[in-house]
Parts: sequence; structure tokens; C-alpha cells
Amino acid sequence: MGLSLSMAQQTCAICLNTKTSLTCDACADPTCKYCSYFVDETVFEYIDLLPESLRHKKFCQNCYNSQFQTQVEKYLALLKQAKMVTVFTKDQSAECKWMKRLEKPISIVNCDDREETLLRMAFLAVEKGFNTLVDVEIKYTKVGENSYKKYLWSGTGVPVNPPPKK
Repeated sequence: MGLSLSMAQQTCAICLNTKTSLTCDACADPTCKYCSYFVDETVFEYIDLLPESLRHKKFCQNCYNSQFQTQVEKYLALLKQAKMVTVFTKDQSAECKWMKRLEKPISIVNCDDREETLLRMAFLAVEKGFNTLVDVEIKYTKVGENSYKKYLWSGTGVPVNPPPKK
């Protein structure tokens, strides 16, 4: 028994090739493998910091150029700024006592290590337009049973913009 003639044959939305077995995860248009962009999640240090709309595995050329590429450039710029955020821990309260704490504290939980916790907090601060974190406190808890144990890190900090130096 052959294929039903009522089934519409899909064509690639980009090159109009009739051999399409893929669909774009963003717009659901059919595409061929030559017109699709495949995203390797290992390229991103912290994939979960990307917006939900960009956490797809494959894109057509249109979605890749219009949505994904510009958002990834923004993500990478924010990540670069986050790595340059100034951090003052609670122990350093004398150095930052003159900074106004107007924003609510940022909280991060369940990270794999201390550096990741700090970078995630800094990323959220930069996203809100701040360049400094004060009153930062990072803690860990042991989780696991019997012989396998690991640490889960969490942290809090208040994002601020220090006043310009005179």
C-alpha cells in the first residue's frame, strides 16, 4: 500500500527543496538540513541565562538571523559585563557603606560552585542596569547520601551603581 495522495508534501521554507524532515523550533516552518542552524548548548557558559525563546535546538535561516543571532550577541555582551562587576562582601561593609541600597537583593540558589553563583548574580545585576554588588553573602550546603556528597551553592547580594568619583 503506497502513500496517500491527500498528504501534502512539505517544501523547505527557504530553498523550496521537497526533501524536508526538519522543522524550525521557533516558527515551526519546514526546513531542510542545509537551511537549518543547529545550536550547540555547550557554546554557552550558562544556557539557562538565555531567554526561554532562544533555548531551541534548531532554527531556520530567517529565525536565526532575526531572533537568535541578535539575542546571543546581547547575551554575550551582558556576560562580558557581568564578569567585570565589582563585588563587596558583607565583611567589606566599610568600603561600601556610602552606597545607597535602593534595589531588592538578588538571590541565586542551587549552583554547582561559588564562581557560578557569583557570576549568575552579577549577570542579573547587569541585566537590571547595575555594575556593583554589595552585601554579597555566598553559602553552601552538603547534599547527598552515603558516599556521594556534593555542595549546592546559593548567594544573595544587593545591586547598586556607586556615585561617580569627584
